[in-house]
Amino acid sequence: MTVNVHNVPIHLLISMVNNSTNPYFLATISTHPDYQIRTAIAKNYYTSKKTLVNLSNDSSYRVRASVASNSNTPEEILESLSTDIFETVRENVALNPNIGYSTLVKLSKDYFYNVRRQVIFNPKCDIAIIKSILDFEESPYVLNAIKQVFNISKTDYC
Repeated sequence: MTVNVHNVPIHLLISMVNNSTNPYFLATISTHPDYQIRTAIAKNYYTSKKTLVNLSNDSSYRVRASVASNSNTPEEILESLSTDIFETVRENVALNPNIGYSTLVKLSKDYFYNVRRQVIFNPKCDIAIIKSILDFEESPYVLNAIKQVFNISKTDYC
């Protein structure tokens, strides 16, 4: 028996997606017209890498941001998403532990301070990245994050 998921109420379908461990089911409905469903699929730990790759090109920035936050997203997709026009997507890339070091360095120079701030909280962020940020950083949010995570202030460094 096949269920037409387009006739299932959105809130029930989101619940089904959130509780699913079946990559085939998740892939099957990953083209659902509602971005909320695709976002839930992109967040799901059991979503296949192939489905994540497909969703990384979604028209909704919310879906792309969810792909960027999924710990199973491949490094090459994170690199591609690191140039997304939406700051939220780049913030999630900066936090993802699968990010490549060179992509993390690139995001440490992002125009938006929120993206630079998220770089600091990534486990791959090291003192070399922090020193390069301190060379130009003026945002108190970023400087406070550096103080919080690395216990270094701009006055200590400069």
